[in-house]
Amino acid sequence: MRYLISTDVQMADNAGYKAKKDVINILTDYTALYIPSKLRLINSIKYLTIGLKKILSPIKDGDEVVVQFPLEGFYPLSVMWMKALYKQLSRRKACIITVIHDLDGLRYQDERKKRNDVTILNYSDSIIVHSESMKQWLEDAGVVTNMIVLELFDYLSDIKGNQSVKNNGKIVFAGNLNKSQFLKLETLFDLDVFGPCDFINQLPKNVFYQGSVNPEKLIQYISKYRFGLVWDGNSLGEISGNTGKYLRFNAPHKFSLYLAAGVPVITWKEAAIAKTIEKYDLGITISSLNELQKKLNQLTDEQYDKIKKNVIDMQEKVLNGSCISDALRKAGQLK
Repeated sequence: MRYLISTDVQMADNAGYKAKKDVINILTDYTALYIPSKLRLINSIKYLTIGLKKILSPIKDGDEVVVQFPLEGFYPLSVMWMKALYKQLSRRKACIITVIHDLDGLRYQDERKKRNDVTILNYSDSIIVHSESMKQWLEDAGVVTNMIVLELFDYLSDIKGNQSVKNNGKIVFAGNLNKSQFLKLETLFDLDVFGPCDFINQLPKNVFYQGSVNPEKLIQYISKYRFGLVWDGNSLGEISGNTGKYLRFNAPHKFSLYLAAGVPVITWKEAAIAKTIEKYDLGITISSLNELQKKLNQLTDEQYDKIKKNVIDMQEKVLNGSCISDALRKAGQLK
């Protein structure tokens, strides 16, 4: 038998949960076992004893289990839950495949969280990681199990951007804008932005706020743009801060959003996804946002058309769930 264990996120109307919801919707031939997403200290002990045993009761020796990592919740408790979960699965001699969505130890450069990540992940038989650099970081940190590189997440949607509509020549940035402090700095190019933002009044004159849109419907808004931007931190000149440096390792979901919308991508040349962009010729990589306008001026129509064609080819893969399916197939999960 094959099972999928995930935090119960089906009803969450939140872009932060879309990647996990998409995995649930792609793996329809797996029996889904859901960990409650609203656990609190008052009921966590009961959950760790009675509740977890009940949830995992169908799993037998040799069953294949995909786990979406990490579980959501207050960090000290979520670590307790994850350790208990993986120990129980190991005792049942299940084949454990972990799909990493985030690594708190890496993201926040926290040694205690790093040790917890390594301890939990080493229970796995295989781990699906975002990038080669994430794989190397985990190996250096002490993870000894087999790892498969995903490159990019899927982005399921019933909406497909109309590619017959000429793009508006603009650049778009979508996501949780509150994490992207660089947006407060004036650039040499205009930028339209979508997402939650607490500092709308502090945006410079060439950054135009377009509101916050449901992630399931965002593709139809994004598809008219010439490029989508993947950047983070608080600087135009380089990626800075923990969230910015995390780009060296992770595959941001906005990358998948842009590809699902059929839009070429701009990112930092040292980001993990820069290797994917260059490998498949999906956009432009840059050292600094200050050099972007010059790069755009040098781009010919023929070069852009070639990039656009490659993006449309990748769009089909992202929209139909092939990325995670291919990775699981490599892990021996899908025949």
